[in-house]
Amino acid sequence: MQMDTYKEAQMLEHFERFEKSLTMLDNYMHARLDDPIEQAGFIHFFEVTYEHALKVIFSHLDSKGIPVDTVRAAMKQSGELPFLNDVRAWLKMDNRKKLAYYVFTDKVRLGLVKDIKDVYQPEMNHLHSQVKSHYFSS
Repeated sequence: MQMDTYKEAQMLEHFERFEKSLTMLDNYMHARLDDPIEQAGFIHFFEVTYEHALKVIFSHLDSKGIPVDTVRAAMKQSGELPFLNDVRAWLKMDNRKKLAYYVFTDKVRLGLVKDIKDVYQPEMNHLHSQVKSHYFSS
């Protein structure tokens, strides 16, 4: 698909960053991650990937003329499109990401690693495939 506008080009730039960070996260999906430092690094990869995913979502909505001011509004709008598989999972991602900033106990750390592997990363892969097919299909 040919890019017609600055906003679409900006969205694609955000997508490239998201794709790169998602690839890095994917590389560690099957790692054991027994050490707390490894787990913290994995959580950080997730946080970076999530931030890039948000930029893709906001940029896509903006390129389509859909104004949103909050993450919650962006998730709801994107949920009406095929881009997000499970809006509740994305809202939980946002809440859990914030939790790690304030409460970083063993329980939170281990719960985040499990949720990233079982729920969040598959959701991000769904977003990636949907955006890629929307913008890069013939």
